[in-house]
Amino acid sequence: MSTPDVDDAPIKTLHSSREKCGRFTYVSDQVLVHGVQRPYDYIDIHSGVCILPIYQGKICLLREYRYPIKSYQYQLPGGFIDEGEAVEVAAQRELLEETGLVSDHVIDLGSFYPSFGSTNEEIHLAAAICTRREKPQQEVSEVIEPIFMTKDEVFSLVAQGKFKHGAGLVALFKYFSIYEAQAQAPSSASAATAAADAASCCQPEFSTDVSPDFNLQDALYGVHSSQSEESHGFSVPLGICFKYLSPELIKAEIKVTPQLCRPTAKGFILHGGATLACAETIAGVGSLVSCAGRFNPCGVSITANHVAMALVGDCLQVKATRLHAGARNHLWNIDFSNKQGELVSAVRVTNALIPEA
Repeated sequence: MSTPDVDDAPIKTLHSSREKCGRFTYVSDQVLVHGVQRPYDYIDIHSGVCILPIYQGKICLLREYRYPIKSYQYQLPGGFIDEGEAVEVAAQRELLEETGLVSDHVIDLGSFYPSFGSTNEEIHLAAAICTRREKPQQEVSEVIEPIFMTKDEVFSLVAQGKFKHGAGLVALFKYFSIYEAQAQAPSSASAATAAADAASCCQPEFSTDVSPDFNLQDALYGVHSSQSEESHGFSVPLGICFKYLSPELIKAEIKVTPQLCRPTAKGFILHGGATLACAETIAGVGSLVSCAGRFNPCGVSITANHVAMALVGDCLQVKATRLHAGARNHLWNIDFSNKQGELVSAVRVTNALIPEA
């Protein structure tokens, strides 16, 4: 429902007086409602921001002494937004001041009014993916202790009634129940297509032009058939499904899972580092097969161009081509494409061939 214009408002202001009191402004109005004149008082407060910081896989809370209720409370960082200041800038500033955390990636979680019957305060919400920590720049009047907790530990505080920060509760709910769900789940319009793609991705179809004497199981997955799954190599957690293998060409598929992604303002996308790990792994398999196990291939150089995004649930087609085979090195080109055949990433890997001892 849209906010009505002042002329159409059911409560009309007849007279208004304002008294500044520290950080707040006390507003005392005379209003007309249902034909009756009556007083209406509220507090005018600057807009604020509340930040959910995530650093090294943990959430940063504050244990802060709150004078109005004379007790220590758990809460998320936050503060007022300065005049003309963007929400993202305010979030980064408050985060640095109170916790020392630095973030170049702030996710907008919207805003809410904590008590619009008694104040016009609007609190903006944000999540911040933090990359490093510096010395906090807390005000002398603040009694703050940053605490790092896992998601489960924070939710345990909420369940026990020990986390009573209103804006913090809303930020936690919006990030973990709404933002993450939207980022990881396909839209209803594409759900059937996504399900079909997921079902067809990484099916057990494989062909090879490699000598039957070569131990493919060991080359592809780093595990002998007699070993347990716990001893597998990096190919398995990366989700690489090999489809075709020859000394000059490898074809594979990779299903984009949340574990291979990073968050963005638009949702979760395939992490560039995961792409590089997949490329180097596949090129290593190619060189190992090319030299029939007589050398140990080791990656010495890798470059990449990421030209498009891949989302959770996407099935990427991987084509690795050996461009050069020298006496002591191999050069591979690895292309990652989506189901439409559009290039997502192009990677070049140089492997040095180390002779067996």
